[in-house]
Amino acid sequence: MKFCALILFSTLVVSAADFTTYIGDDLLSHTSAIATDSSGNTYVLSARGTALGQPVGCRLIKLDTSAAAVLTVDLNQGRCPNGLTVDKAANTYTVDSGGSLMKLDPHGAVLFSMHLGGTQGSSMLNAVAVDSNGAVYVTGQTDAPDYQHTAGAPQGVVLADQYPIYGAFFAKISPAGDKILYAGAVAATMTVPCGPCHPSANITSGMAIAIDAAGNAYIAGNTNGLGLTEGTPNATQSGNFLMKLDPTGALSNLTFGFGGAVAIDSANDVYTFIANGVTKLNPNGGTIWQVPTLHDSTAVSLVVDPAGNVWISGTASSGTPIAGFPNGPEYLAEINSSGSGFVLAERRPANTVDGGLAVDSNGVVHLAGGTGLISTFSPSESQAPHIFGIANAAGGVLAGRVAAGEIISIYGEHFGSAANQANTILSFEGALQTPSPPENVLFVSDTQINVIVPYVYSSTALQLTINGVALRPLHLAVQNFAPEIFQLSSGSAGINQDGTLNSQTNPAKPGSFVSIYASGVGGNDSVIWKGPYEYPSCLCAVIGATYNDSWNGSLYVPYFGAAPGLIGAVTQVNVQTPPAVVQPFSVWLEREGILSDPARIWVAP
Repeated sequence: MKFCALILFSTLVVSAADFTTYIGDDLLSHTSAIATDSSGNTYVLSARGTALGQPVGCRLIKLDTSAAAVLTVDLNQGRCPNGLTVDKAANTYTVDSGGSLMKLDPHGAVLFSMHLGGTQGSSMLNAVAVDSNGAVYVTGQTDAPDYQHTAGAPQGVVLADQYPIYGAFFAKISPAGDKILYAGAVAATMTVPCGPCHPSANITSGMAIAIDAAGNAYIAGNTNGLGLTEGTPNATQSGNFLMKLDPTGALSNLTFGFGGAVAIDSANDVYTFIANGVTKLNPNGGTIWQVPTLHDSTAVSLVVDPAGNVWISGTASSGTPIAGFPNGPEYLAEINSSGSGFVLAERRPANTVDGGLAVDSNGVVHLAGGTGLISTFSPSESQAPHIFGIANAAGGVLAGRVAAGEIISIYGEHFGSAANQANTILSFEGALQTPSPPENVLFVSDTQINVIVPYVYSSTALQLTINGVALRPLHLAVQNFAPEIFQLSSGSAGINQDGTLNSQTNPAKPGSFVSIYASGVGGNDSVIWKGPYEYPSCLCAVIGATYNDSWNGSLYVPYFGAAPGLIGAVTQVNVQTPPAVVQPFSVWLEREGILSDPARIWVAP
């Protein structure tokens, strides 16, 4: 009966169109920008580094609509790009914090590269755009007095000094990169008075740029100074501003209170952020509508889809949620084209949308998480199951990294309830057991699935099927270890020697033993799942501790192995609190240079 049921179930499987994937490999990945082209491909800029935080390089990665990497370009330059766009011919353009602009053809070959912003100081480019004729536009900041400038464009005074004055630099470059068509900068003439505080840099910077069909450029910027140049009437204002340049580079308008991001639709209407909201402006700067979003939120991206709906992503801190937002550290929202309300408004876990978003010609939303998670989201499939990413069940960041024997949490939405556990099938490509044994699926809810990772090879993909819906495989990077410590709701790391929970109100005694529990610290599939194990003398891990305001090295560890009475994937570590310590201290687990998050042990006499 069981065999027949499985065959029947497999014939009912349908595939979801959207994907989530992870672009990291043996190195960690940090996503800085995302873009898409007319065919729905996804382009990502990724900075790479080791587990110890050492930078290794940068990559431009192109994913097709099935999440396959069809182009990977190593960008071996001094600084990783932080701005990206793609033109109608699938050429890509990047800018970086050193003032460099680069254009690459569809195969990743460099067509031109140039430095902008002057040489007698420091320059930074933050954003890049391209018009329908292939002309390239950039914006950023510079304190180099010799920055490129042309007649008729603003020419603010900047200063490379101990307390520099930076101007918001901008330029338009010919499609071949052989000519600067216009360039200039706006800068503040005064630093905001700060009383007894120390002087600081006077910074005016362009943060985002968009081009309308007539060739006008809109720059969203910010200044901490006063008195922007070129006759701006807002001499006493500071903060975000929106600046419009005509096709010759002359300043048409500059208005405070707008900024952070900017986008333009097919009617040349302009979208940008206001305090705690989004506004739509006509080409003359008149307000069409304004929609509040979320108090104390920080915008990351704003784009307009082909239907005129506005998509925004960002991070949110404290404050009163409004307009239907539930709780969560990041958010994704869609405002309808009329500005009358939200089509979608949801909070998401950290590292799912903080890397930015883009929308293709079919209305598919492309999302980037800062830790290397890339996904697509089709509004028509908003109720289908979606994976946001994977994290160690004990803690750590959301990403796409796993280790054999690790207990992971798969976060997402529309997974169903615990009743769906029997209809939840997980397969790890290349695993010794595929699909994963039912006993390895520990928990299922609408937003989270916990599972023990089987023995997997150096790279793998997770295939999740829920109630007959097969999600696209999620590429994962496999590492030997992924140590994380389970922490109690009290913020403590473990259990006191007398069996009670360690906490601020129930601390351990100096010199006593405390048990902490962890996942991802090592062990092959047979012992990690099925039997007791112990690593003599704790040769497998270093337990480090910080106390008395300094690093004090390893602690005495009499036991490191399977946790009696718990599933084999949980490792128990018994540590002795230093006899001389009479205050809380932090502990870490380390395997092959990979550190867990710190966890606290409360100690008092």
